[in-house]
Amino acid sequence: MLNRDPTLLPRGRRRLVTIAEALVLDSEIVLLDEPMVGFDAAARHRIRNTIERLTADGKTVVLVEHDMDLVCAAADTVTVLADGQVETTGETRMVFAPERWDDLAEHDIRPPRAARLAQRVGVDALDE
Repeated sequence: MLNRDPTLLPRGRRRLVTIAEALVLDSEIVLLDEPMVGFDAAARHRIRNTIERLTADGKTVVLVEHDMDLVCAAADTVTVLADGQVETTGETRMVFAPERWDDLAEHDIRPPRAARLAQRVGVDALDE
């Protein structure tokens, strides 16, 4: 792919090139805006592994994301924004705690699937 014009690549490949461009700079802070959009399960898995590797290497990853399953799996701190204002911020398990689900619903945020399923069977999926 090094010899190909990235603007002529398929959309998914262009997004991967964009992510690679951000990573090659080796910055201490990496901002990823909706990195999973348009990818199949295998690519999503690779991106999630990349996020985990970055944090393991001590990088700060700021993830702008609507996929709460990914947010819950990848983030240790979550900030909920609404109309440009911070509605809540805190540890992932605090933000997604069942007693907060009604507040999240007001902002059209559904808790991660694992948390909803766990609540149905009476366990806490977000407990460490």
